Amino acid sequence: MLSDRIDDIHESLRKTHSPEISDDEEGRFFLRKLVRDWTRLRAVIEENDLFLDRRGWIAVDLFPVTFEILNRHLSPGDKVYVGHGRYGICVVYYGISPELENFVVTCLWPEKSGTSKLAYRRIYDIVSKDSLSSRVIRFGQDFGLEPPNLIHPYNDRTIEAIEKPKSVYDWQYVPYLREIGNTLLSHKSPLNFQKIFLETKEGPLPVYVNVKSSIGFFREIRKDEANVLVPSLFWSDLGYRTRITPEVFSQLKNNFANTPYHFLIQERAEENIIPTIFRVSPAKSSEVASTLLLFTMYILFLGSRRLMILPWEQFIQLFKFCVKRALQFCRESDSGLQLWTPDTFFATYLSPFFRKIGQQLFYTPHFLSRWQDSILQVFDSRLAENRPTVSDGPLFGSDGAWLNKAILGRQYQMLRFTIDAKRFIWWSGEHNILHQAIRNVLSR
Repeated sequence: MLSDRIDDIHESLRKTHSPEISDDEEGRFFLRKLVRDWTRLRAVIEENDLFLDRRGWIAVDLFPVTFEILNRHLSPGDKVYVGHGRYGICVVYYGISPELENFVVTCLWPEKSGTSKLAYRRIYDIVSKDSLSSRVIRFGQDFGLEPPNLIHPYNDRTIEAIEKPKSVYDWQYVPYLREIGNTLLSHKSPLNFQKIFLETKEGPLPVYVNVKSSIGFFREIRKDEANVLVPSLFWSDLGYRTRITPEVFSQLKNNFANTPYHFLIQERAEENIIPTIFRVSPAKSSEVASTLLLFTMYILFLGSRRLMILPWEQFIQLFKFCVKRALQFCRESDSGLQLWTPDTFFATYLSPFFRKIGQQLFYTPHFLSRWQDSILQVFDSRLAENRPTVSDGPLFGSDGAWLNKAILGRQYQMLRFTIDAKRFIWWSGEHNILHQAIRNVLSR
């Protein structure tokens, strides 16, 4: 199986060995890019003055990291071979982390590790009792992050389940998982694929996956396959053929026509990269517009490498453009969508991720959301000047108050790393073309 081979490659890389990949090997292009990207990501880490310990984990204290669990099963795992004739129970939960702006995985060995057992108990508590999906897991300190998206409980004794602010965890709206027709087929770094256990009739199946989301119409549905139409900002909308799970087929088979849907996709590394829709949610035309706008503004953030992405006047222009495209896609000439104003639309769909400061809009990473406007402006000015540290220059807020360099330094360091890492694992040539096209629209 390809998943076993990916395991071998990861193990060799962690031991700093150079794995050999033959020319006739299944998945060889994926495996070779995995090896190349492993080295390239370490260069990104060093460029941002971060360091990895001997296990390959970021060797600094991080901000607390939370994640919304997507595979809410009691024990999504299996007995796996660990070497020397021994087997162990491995449990893998995956979900969304707003702090890391990514799909994330935590790999637990509850038979062998006290903190893995603690994490498993916390997650088990959520899965078994949290029927409304109102809580998330929070790793507080002494946990390990193996970049870009693998969390190890390690020595974290503060793992807890906390109430979640719903707006930043709903997969239908988070901008960092979204793709539209212009970019949905773009390839992500193999480093972002992590092994999970799929529930099958034959039992748990280990597969490496990446997760992305989009919106569109289902034009045709079969038992295990669907044809989807996805909106584009420019050029033609995308007709997209994909696998679907039995749960999705059961949900849609009798009523899918003329209604847009949010859908969550697993890209599975099998003989090829196989897309599979595993979760759907009905949408409205306003949410088609919000998808286009959220995605576009996130592209502007990553493309500029700044928090300040555009002035309010240009936002109004972009809002009208995305509303027009949404109406065209939904084939609506008279819709409630036309009653939305830029202010109400921003407050409803965009305010969890963006902040209006004066007459400018700033992207606000979740781990910086508690900071006041003046701090975001300081961070943005340092990014605009490509400063390696936040303390490289005067540190005063807009009110003239002195700012604590020790506290802000680490946050700025992680902000730079988050931007560079996200561009590395997520950004593609299609995103680059789209970024320039958006800039051309705004410059008219």
